[in-house]
Amino acid sequence: MTEQIVVLGSGVIGLSLAAQLAEDESIDRKVFVLSASKPQNSTSSVAAAFWYPYAVNGFYSSKWATDSLDHFRQLEADPSTGVQSRKGFEYFADFSDLETATAQPSEDPGSGDLWWRDLPGINYTELGQYNWKEHGSPISRNNAGQAFRLPTFDVNQSPKAIASRYAERKNKGKHLQDFHLARAVSFRIPVIQMDKYLEYLRGRCENSGVIFLGEHSGLARKRCAIGMLDRELRDAVPEINRVSLWCNCAGADGAVYSSNQRETTLLRPIPGDVIHVRLNEPGIQLPLVFMHGTKSGKGTRQFFGTPLYVVPRVATTDEYVLGGTLVDPSSYSGWRKSAYDRYWERDENVDKIVTDLVLDRVSTLIAAFASATPIARLRGYRPVRRHDADVAKTGAGYRDDRGNGLSGVRVESETQSYNNQNFNVVHCYGHGGGGVTLSWGSAMYACELVRNVLNR
Repeated sequence: MTEQIVVLGSGVIGLSLAAQLAEDESIDRKVFVLSASKPQNSTSSVAAAFWYPYAVNGFYSSKWATDSLDHFRQLEADPSTGVQSRKGFEYFADFSDLETATAQPSEDPGSGDLWWRDLPGINYTELGQYNWKEHGSPISRNNAGQAFRLPTFDVNQSPKAIASRYAERKNKGKHLQDFHLARAVSFRIPVIQMDKYLEYLRGRCENSGVIFLGEHSGLARKRCAIGMLDRELRDAVPEINRVSLWCNCAGADGAVYSSNQRETTLLRPIPGDVIHVRLNEPGIQLPLVFMHGTKSGKGTRQFFGTPLYVVPRVATTDEYVLGGTLVDPSSYSGWRKSAYDRYWERDENVDKIVTDLVLDRVSTLIAAFASATPIARLRGYRPVRRHDADVAKTGAGYRDDRGNGLSGVRVESETQSYNNQNFNVVHCYGHGGGGVTLSWGSAMYACELVRNVLNR
């Protein structure tokens, strides 16, 4: 009997899993994809994507990241995939930041933020204190005692509050803060242009017979329980008569399709703003730049939770994605999705102020961006799932603790009941800002869970 499988979500996680299920010859299956939006309109499409295990240091997530790296390496030879390896630089505020990042407790080979530095092809190199330019760094270490003057903003506020406070501080001349850079490292990692990569994944799915239910996207936008969705989908799509298994890859909406109500408090969509720009200086090609955890003043962290990055768009020679913001609304009392929508209501003027601030910060460090032309101002919502300390590895899968207390990816199976019927569900959501890095590997694990459920 042909198993009918419905994948909820058409971002990088949903498409990765749909492709693997469709190509798995061990299952007699028909795969459908149902999503509230097209892949090019998903949060994944906004991502300034590059493979980097940021806050990824648990055993399972480390394996998923490594499997994804192998996948991206295989795609580099095909320009149509949007995947290319590029040299990148990461900058640290002081030596303690790097020492913390390199810590690797011997009893757990998957721990430590830099467990990945010795992987093949990474070419991880510490640049020392002064010779950064010799390695191709676009940023030079400031002289001893000299500080960069960088525009800053407060974290844990809405974009509207950020824009208002920054404008107020700028009018008073108090929008700049001093900081120093003490150490830099370089590496070579895959950079992914998401519009091309999502197009590649969709084509790979279609070539393997996956059916996209785009005309029924309204069903996904209802955000109803899987049992109710199952009934409505069978009524709307004659080809679907019995769904054997549902795959929940709905990202920030993943908790909607869980039977555990606790998930609605664990999973939260964290907004991130980026700006796409075009350089107006011919002949300049810049590497990937990443910075986080930079300290200022009496140890306060200017970039904690608000990484600064410059990501080349690999299909062009003069376009870049600049970021970013990482604003956590978790302190907002009475948080719910409907309240969240109001709290983060889009405002073009606010978006412009916030993304201009991002551009100002980058331009302070790399002068070439001072005259860059903005192309697009975008916002995505990272599906950050807070760690559930009560959950451990089980036969049904694993909700993985990444070790930083902020996010735990949920990849596990469950059986849900609705109107005296049982529904098989495999969850794969909560990847936070590591969706691309973990995508193919976590989908491989989810695919294994699907096989286990169908073979029971």
